[in-house]
Amino acid sequence: PTRRSSDLPISLILLIVYLYFKILIKCFYGLKRKSEISNLLYDVKLLFREKSVSFSAFLDSGNNLIDTKYNLPVAIISFKDASKLISESEMLSVYFKKQINSIPTLHYIKYSTASAKGALMPVFKLDKMTILGAKGEREVDCVLGLAFGNFTFDKNYDMLLSLKMFD
Repeated sequence: PTRRSSDLPISLILLIVYLYFKILIKCFYGLKRKSEISNLLYDVKLLFREKSVSFSAFLDSGNNLIDTKYNLPVAIISFKDASKLISESEMLSVYFKKQINSIPTLHYIKYSTASAKGALMPVFKLDKMTILGAKGEREVDCVLGLAFGNFTFDKNYDMLLSLKMFD
């Protein structure tokens, strides 16, 4: 018997069905995750060396930074707002990339943006971070990264959170 050109091999049909279900499953989990993360602005409490400070934070889907030393997600705060947690002399040491004994977990990680490739960001481990949401409080183990600029012109938030903090 002659084979018509319109006949598809069974392996190709199975591959198409497999890919179709794979896409459906991804969409399902994406929608489920989106419904769990109901908003993008959160109140956050940071605890560092017995000093507790509250901030407003934005859930930034583009923040995929992972600290390689602790394998933890990175929350980012402006250098100015970090001064509420660490002293002025510590801020200067961080700015000039000097290791300081008072923050033993301080180190630098590489990151890239559209304008900065392979730049270094100072990060340190917090004692505790609590995200306050409509569904209650969520304690997150993370490091805090210091950015040298502000995040918005209208200043609706002080920090950037990572989606990995909601896994």
